[in-house]
Amino acid sequence: MNVFNPTDPLLVLAVVLVAGMSLGAAAKRLRLPSISGQIVAGVLLGQAGLGLFEREAVEALQPLTHFALALIGVTVGAHLNLGRLRNAGKRLFYLLIAEATITPILVGGVLYGLGDLSLTTGMLFAALAVSTAPATIVALVRETRATGVFVKTVVAAVAINNMACIFLFEVARGAGSVLATGELASGSPIGSMGGVFLDVGARLGAALLLGGAAAWLTQTLTLRVVRSDRLATVSAVSILLTFGLASHLGFSPLLACMALGVVQTNLNPSRDRLVDSVFENFEPAILCVFFTLAGLHLDF
Repeated sequence: MNVFNPTDPLLVLAVVLVAGMSLGAAAKRLRLPSISGQIVAGVLLGQAGLGLFEREAVEALQPLTHFALALIGVTVGAHLNLGRLRNAGKRLFYLLIAEATITPILVGGVLYGLGDLSLTTGMLFAALAVSTAPATIVALVRETRATGVFVKTVVAAVAINNMACIFLFEVARGAGSVLATGELASGSPIGSMGGVFLDVGARLGAALLLGGAAAWLTQTLTLRVVRSDRLATVSAVSILLTFGLASHLGFSPLLACMALGVVQTNLNPSRDRLVDSVFENFEPAILCVFFTLAGLHLDF
């Protein structure tokens, strides 16, 4: 009998944190990134290892994973300050074009040509291949306390290519839905590729508008705020509301949070480190849970 109650998420969270922090510290002693140890901790705790928790116990921590993704999205978006990236614009543009064309064509072509996959599945994998994991980049930059032009360019590139990945994935999903059912992914009866792009553009545009509106509202509410505790409350509500509303309305929550970070940093450049300053004390714990849970979901 499993001694861990699947209905007790706090006990699961405590064990995940202890295991993740312990093996993360061990990894650092071996001159490895702490996230390597955290992922290994999750593998050991999960079904691929000791199998300490039922699936329901792990899924109960999903809101915390969503909050971590929201924080990461805002942090990555905050590096897209147009004024500071003016000199890197050409490099970022070439990088985006290469990643958004060469990568999906190669991956989709190989999977569809050599594998036993449908065209729809091949398109989805091709779109996913564009993505660069923002959580890993953010965690490594935090841990190494890296700064400079290279770091700014890398994080900005991650933000841009994740936006491209979201767009390409939505297009692939919409096209696949039309090919399979004659309807768009949203359920609309429009069965043409023009309808696909209109549907995708509307949903992605709505996510961007939601994030931008949240950033403007946060900027307005915190314009005269001095006390850090009030700033933390407003910021947390803004991030949670943006992610939650986007999920509820069927938009991309990660794109909405990145838009929140982008608009925030361009409205007030002094607040481009809003997440860093407000959530600095407990962000390592949030990221630790995120990567340990990633390992928990691994099933060989």
